[in-house]
Amino acid sequence: ICLLIHLSWFAIVWALADSLELNLSFFVVATVTALSWVVVALPVSWMGVGTSELSFLLLLSLQGVSRESAVALSLHQSAIHLLTALLCVPLLLWVVARIEAAPES
Repeated sequence: ICLLIHLSWFAIVWALADSLELNLSFFVVATVTALSWVVVALPVSWMGVGTSELSFLLLLSLQGVSRESAVALSLHQSAIHLLTALLCVPLLLWVVARIEAAPES
C-alpha cells in the first residue's frame, strides 16, 4: 500500500511540474521528491518549512530548473499536501467517534 501511495504522490508532483512546464521526467521528479522527504525529516525546522524548498532548489538546479520554478514546485506540492491533510480531518474525527461509540466486548 505504501508503494502505491508514494507512486501516486510522485505522480501528483510530476503533474504539478508538468503544469509549470518544467519538462522533467517522472524519474527525476520522484527522485527529487523522495530526497526532499529525507531532508524534511531532519529536525531543523517546523514541518520542514524551508528545508523542502531548499532541497527542491538545489536538486532541481542540477537539472537546469530556475530557482523560482523549483521553489514554486515545492510550495505547490506543500500546499497540496496540506490541503489533503485538512480534508482528511473530518474522516479521522468520524472514525474516532465510531470507535468510541462501539460497544465494548
